[in-house]
Amino acid sequence: ADRNVFMWEWNGETLLGACHADVALFSPSGPGIYAECLRRIRARFEITGGEELLSKFCGYQFRFEGRSQTIEMHQEEFSRAVLVKYGAEYLKPLDTPMEVGLPPFEPWDKTASDRGTLEFAMYMEDLMWLTRGSPLLSFAAQDLAQFIHNSGPLHVAAPRRMLAHVRQNPGRGLVFHGSDAVLNAVSPIATRRLLCATVGFPTQGARRCRAC
Repeated sequence: ADRNVFMWEWNGETLLGACHADVALFSPSGPGIYAECLRRIRARFEITGGEELLSKFCGYQFRFEGRSQTIEMHQEEFSRAVLVKYGAEYLKPLDTPMEVGLPPFEPWDKTASDRGTLEFAMYMEDLMWLTRGSPLLSFAAQDLAQFIHNSGPLHVAAPRRMLAHVRQNPGRGLVFHGSDAVLNAVSPIATRRLLCATVGFPTQGARRCRAC
């Protein structure tokens, strides 16, 4: 179990929480338990924020849709930055990250330079991070990642198609649904508010995290 992720029950209400460095993320089932949680934290620490709905956290972004009771976690800012970084912002959008029917990649029978290996590894690092919000990229990224130690021209060219797929919808993410009929048992967090606060020791003062 991760001690930085917790569930607290109080007076029939439930609060889900997560902590990263000096940033705390809360999802209360009601206002009472959230107020009590903040009261207890303020008794020992200083707090900045905690009232606004979450928009960014640890590199992820969030959209809320009250009518459909959904929370979408996405990486649109990072996706667009990656497209610009690799000169792919004007690629023709494609439906799939890999060409359908393409035979498996084979190891390169030559030796890549140290610089080429480093650049391809950094390229793949960016793409692997994108898989956090776009699972459709996962197979293609993991398939190419096995050639990081010695990437050939075909391996280096393949990520362009992945970027063309990202280009189709840079803001696409994972949707957590709060409807009783759709994924409610899997994702109860979607029916609640996600709020972010920054906690600091009183002697140091509270620091507001850029992720908030």
